[in-house]
Amino acid sequence: MVAGWLYAFLYEGLGAVADLETAMYFSTISYAGIGFDDRYIMPEWRLVAAIEEINGLLLLGWSTAFF
Repeated sequence: MVAGWLYAFLYEGLGAVADLETAMYFSTISYAGIGFDDRYIMPEWRLVAAIEEINGLLLLGWSTAFF
């Protein structure tokens, strides 16, 4: 889940979300592939969230296969 925290810090650093709590929530639901609501992130940063979701799905699948 280190990658989730890194994305959360990225979102907060860019000013894409309101605060760190929202950034962590948004990052967690994006990384896990649960799906997200665009109201938590500014529209110009939605592509970063999509990349995080693809990255999360690949890494979770890879981790599962590894273990």
